[in-house]
Amino acid sequence: RLKAAEVQNSALPAQMDEHFISNTLNAVNAHLYTDDPDTASDLLARFAQWIRSMLENSQHPSVPLRADLEALKTYLELQRLRLNGQFEYSVQVAEGMDTDHIQVPPLVLQPLLENAIEHGVGSMQSGGRIKLEAAMREGALVLSVEDNGVGRKESTERNARGHKKTSLSMRIIGDQLEL
Repeated sequence: RLKAAEVQNSALPAQMDEHFISNTLNAVNAHLYTDDPDTASDLLARFAQWIRSMLENSQHPSVPLRADLEALKTYLELQRLRLNGQFEYSVQVAEGMDTDHIQVPPLVLQPLLENAIEHGVGSMQSGGRIKLEAAMREGALVLSVEDNGVGRKESTERNARGHKKTSLSMRIIGDQLEL
């Protein structure tokens, strides 16, 4: 129980990446300065919705898959708006899945989506695609994130040229899944 509480307490700060929050608020501000208050308002409303879902879902060790997917859709749309539509996304759930009764650790996929955006499609000017998929295979829930970005090799080389950030989120995902 202590380990579960530690994972839960460390998950929220790791997922509420300060760079993402700062970049989103800066994007809102930029749209206000460029006389695009509708986009600024949309960004701010989605940002508030994302914060609300983060805080709500993080209070529970597991949430219905439906609730988690809704939070992840909000995150993806917020990122897409923030990056001026340089990528599209889809969220696909296999036919017949009861997403109201399947429980998952909250927001476990968000760091993977963040990686797909920042290290995959984020360097593309346009045409980026991210697919989030939920399916049942051999009695197990399979959640996957795919993108058409630069690929791991190129991303690793780019990170080696810049500063490399240790991925606390990836460790937390492993801890959540282990529990």
